[in-house]
Amino acid sequence: MGGYGAAYLGFKYHQLFSSVSILAGALHTPKTFRERRRAIFDNVFSGDTEYANARSPWTAIENNADAVRNKTSIRIFVGADDGLLDWNRNYHTQLDELGIEHEWGVVPNSPHDLEIVMQNWEGDFFDHYRRAFADSASGIRQ
Repeated sequence: MGGYGAAYLGFKYHQLFSSVSILAGALHTPKTFRERRRAIFDNVFSGDTEYANARSPWTAIENNADAVRNKTSIRIFVGADDGLLDWNRNYHTQLDELGIEHEWGVVPNSPHDLEIVMQNWEGDFFDHYRRAFADSASGIRQ
C-alpha cells in the first residue's frame, strides 16, 4: 500500500512535500476497496465508506488540486503486467482532468515486482528523485 499512502499523504499534506512518486500504487477508490479488497477495507477503514473516502488519495487530490498544481513534482509508473495497471492509469487520467502536470509511464514486461520494474526501466530510475531534491540538496552544509 506504499503508492496509496504516498499519494494520500503527499497530496493531503501538500505543504510538507515537494515531490510525490507513485510506483504501482494500489490506488483503489473506497468503493473498489470495499468490493474487491474487503478484508483490507474492514481492517484499515473499519468498513466505513465515509471514513475511507476522507482518507483516499482520490479525495486528497480533488480537495488540494490548486495547491498541488505547478508546485509538486509528481510521477506515476506501473508495470505493463501489473494487476494494478488500471488503477494507476485511472489516477493518471484524474490528474490530467484536474490539469495537474505529472510524469506517467508504463514499464514493459513488468509485474508488481520492484526489482523487475527497475531492470526494465527505460532511462534512469532515480532521475525523478535527483531533480526533485536538487534544490534542497544544494542548501545542505557539508
